[in-house]
Amino acid sequence: MKTYLKLAVVLMLIALLPINLFAAKKKTAKGKKQPTVGRIFFDLSHPYQQADAKHYEAYAKELGYQPLTIDGKANMDVMINAVGDLIAKKVDGIIVQPLDGSAIAGSVIEAQKAGIPIVVFFENVRGAKCPYVRINENDIAFKMGQIAGKKAKEIWPGKPINIGIIGQPEIQYVQEHRTDPFIAGVQDAVPGAKVAALLNGKGARDSSLIVSEDLLQSHPEVNIVYGINADSALGALAAFQAAGRGKAKNGIPLTEIVVSIDGSTPECQEIVNPNSALKLAMALSPKNNARTLMDTLVKTMKGQIDPKSDTMIDTYDTIINGWTDNIDAIQKFITEEYFAQVDLKASMKK
Repeated sequence: MKTYLKLAVVLMLIALLPINLFAAKKKTAKGKKQPTVGRIFFDLSHPYQQADAKHYEAYAKELGYQPLTIDGKANMDVMINAVGDLIAKKVDGIIVQPLDGSAIAGSVIEAQKAGIPIVVFFENVRGAKCPYVRINENDIAFKMGQIAGKKAKEIWPGKPINIGIIGQPEIQYVQEHRTDPFIAGVQDAVPGAKVAALLNGKGARDSSLIVSEDLLQSHPEVNIVYGINADSALGALAAFQAAGRGKAKNGIPLTEIVVSIDGSTPECQEIVNPNSALKLAMALSPKNNARTLMDTLVKTMKGQIDPKSDTMIDTYDTIINGWTDNIDAIQKFITEEYFAQVDLKASMKK
């Protein structure tokens, strides 16, 4: 009888063993810490950055990572401190878009010493090596300059073409990859076209409006106005419109062509507006850029990309052309890329 009792107990324990093992595995899975990635954005007051942040957060979660989002406020000290905070939190990976590629080098080295892979975006690091995702904008900026120059020559035949730049010359990337190629494109289409002024709008709408008021006073002959991001162009447009300019008739600018960069919803509303002088935008893809950055970081964390290499991965922009592009295509772009709730056709009727 005792033998049978012992056997029954053993059989019962064996029967329960898989359940106990499964329970243990489930507990381990639940108790496992979800990997965390931190991303330091350039300035979350910008429409592009806001859209990029939404795509980044959604895609990071889709890949199984907990995303941390930090506003760099276009301030190098804020960015450096943010990298330090993420290192202290022992995140699994970091993405940063630095204001200054040289100033971020120490932070990159510090993260690498802590065993945390770091990827930079837009502005490459100088003085250290890490993977770099670059928006390859030179060719598109040049092409957009050609379009603007040809159109200006067509609208105002025989009239001198004078370019006003609302830029951000302290950011090397912006000057080299956006401003200079655009100017070269205009001059390729219109030999003799001149840069009347290059003013620092600081990438913000308010300051761009103020310097554009100065531009109107000092160089009223300007007939191509180029803003290096959405806020720069929209600030310039507001200043020109307040002065009775910045207008178009049936889509043909009356006194100047306004050109922007980002392709955000407010820009596209102006582009499709037949009464607005803003007719061209170099459109970034916040969705593709966010996903490319996360994919690059994940590959770096998994050792598929050397975290201390200068691996460079390119993404590309497109051009939104108010003279040739279908409004449905523009609507699709801002809906998918910028989470737009605006109906462009309806807004045109207002």
